[in-house]
Amino acid sequence: MKPIQRHLLSTSLIAGLLAFATAPALAGGALIMKTGRATLWDNSQFLDGARRTFDDSSWRTFALAWEHRARHGMGLGMEYITYRHSYTPASSGDGQAKTQIILFSARKYFDASSIVHPFVGVGMGLGHTSVTGGASLGPDVNFEVQANTGIELRFDNVGFYVELKGLYNDSNGPSGNRYDPSATGVFGGMSFIF
Repeated sequence: MKPIQRHLLSTSLIAGLLAFATAPALAGGALIMKTGRATLWDNSQFLDGARRTFDDSSWRTFALAWEHRARHGMGLGMEYITYRHSYTPASSGDGQAKTQIILFSARKYFDASSIVHPFVGVGMGLGHTSVTGGASLGPDVNFEVQANTGIELRFDNVGFYVELKGLYNDSNGPSGNRYDPSATGVFGGMSFIF
């Protein structure tokens, strides 16, 4: 891991711990499970010394979030996101890029009604991408930023969740291979509120 990446990870961990330690009057928490689709901002990537075209649709797309919720509508937590995109490598066969992201996140929920809770949020953390099919990125760990908005429908201890998110990655692979997993995602799922 590069020194700047270690510094970003340390800063992220400290900021997250401070946010949890100073969160006033926590009302409870939530576990959120989501699936969806992530569309790359640029589906033409440079691998194996040439441009490769990646599929528009991601697959095995999944997100899991855990957050503390304060009485004033703030949610502070962590989120894990993973998605894959296929491409045709220079050699025969199939290739894929698998991206995994871990974020510290903050969301502001609004009370449109007792059931409808729109929200906006941000997040920051680290992402890792691995590519199969002949190309090698080496240790590709990068800084990630997320912005999201959506709606949660709450029914007692269960909710239904829909969100739109943008994921920016500052990927900077070695010479000859560069894969940027920055994407826009549409996710839906369930929240379990406790």
